[in-house]
Amino acid sequence: MFLLCCIIVVTTILPKPKEEMANSVFIETALKDACQITGAFWAACIEKNNSGWIIEASYRLNKKRRGLVRDYFYLKAVDTWLCGAITGGRSRSRKLPEGPDFGVKRLYTFPVSSQ
Repeated sequence: MFLLCCIIVVTTILPKPKEEMANSVFIETALKDACQITGAFWAACIEKNNSGWIIEASYRLNKKRRGLVRDYFYLKAVDTWLCGAITGGRSRSRKLPEGPDFGVKRLYTFPVSSQ
């Protein structure tokens, strides 16, 4: 079992619809590269909006795990942790709870901004 996971937090507004497809391919390629370089089991690009966290793009995050991860992000403590990473502009890591099959034991978040 792989023990490393990479999450990239996006804090900016999504591109306009014309740019969305090209941007999505670029993000997925970057996530794939990040996994290959770091040995991460999966990677996701997420964004916070008014309704919560959205997984904008992912690499090797299957449908079942995608749902588990999305639900995990909605927990108050996790939401606070992710928002703290954005506010502080620093990477963070967090041990995952036993039980749900995330495929990894630790999450790493790297806030990014295109501004």
